[in-house]
Amino acid sequence: MCATVSKSEWDQIIISNIIVVQFLFSLLWLLITLFAFIFGSAALHAYWYWFLFFIAFWIVGLASSILLRKRRPWHRILAALWHSLLVGYTFIEWGHWESVFKLFCFFAIYGIFAISYLAITALPHLALLGGGVGSRRSDLDSDQR
Repeated sequence: MCATVSKSEWDQIIISNIIVVQFLFSLLWLLITLFAFIFGSAALHAYWYWFLFFIAFWIVGLASSILLRKRRPWHRILAALWHSLLVGYTFIEWGHWESVFKLFCFFAIYGIFAISYLAITALPHLALLGGGVGSRRSDLDSDQR
């Protein structure tokens, strides 16, 4: 007998997948960035502003993956923007760091699908909110009342 899965259950499955992958990827690269800066060469210390940028970026990735669980449209938009920045950076730096970027390339392909899903599911709810953003609850979090 084949069980049917409702639309909200599919949404929960897909969002949970995005949360896990984004959280683990951000955590992995946060630790790699810290390790590279602590044990890296002096050239790495000359570009300390990139270190701060990447630390902030990975922390925002962790935070947005945690916030994504609350199922609000703005949290989905934040996660979509985070994925967009990572995918854009991957395509800009394509081929510079061949061995490191293989993981980024796989994540960039995954990120394109994540951006699409997050944007498609969040934008209609933001359009319903109109000018009073935050004044009404969306259908995304109707089951959390």
